[in-house]
Amino acid sequence: MASRVAGEGATRATDPVVRETLSVISEDEGRHAELAWDIIAFALERGGRGAKEALRQALSALESQQTPALPRIPGVDEDFLTRNGVLPQAELGRLMAVCIERTRARAEALLEPSSLPARHGPIDFQGVPASSPRDAVPVEAAPRG
Repeated sequence: MASRVAGEGATRATDPVVRETLSVISEDEGRHAELAWDIIAFALERGGRGAKEALRQALSALESQQTPALPRIPGVDEDFLTRNGVLPQAELGRLMAVCIERTRARAEALLEPSSLPARHGPIDFQGVPASSPRDAVPVEAAPRG
């Protein structure tokens, strides 16, 4: 969610410094999210039935997640905030719905037995970007640079 909010804020911001800052934040948060998915995949691989049940419980609680609420700032209009990368409340709600849907789909895919990446040896996160578990590059196949 943080990556998407920052990325969308960057596209709407008119100040180039704000736009660049939000772009960097979006990329950084995206990397954090991918690392979290790698950790979940690892936990499912190693944790067996208990880890799968924990993920299923987290999925059942997913719908209860609340959209972040923007505080009211007296004297500051929504257009000013939007020009500075702050998304309107309705947009936050839309992004939250998208994030919940994508999170659910990705987590359910991880629960499928064939979707967990086979790992051998130590895990190396250097230079191994993966947009999904199916795109993960095994450590042995990762190019070294």
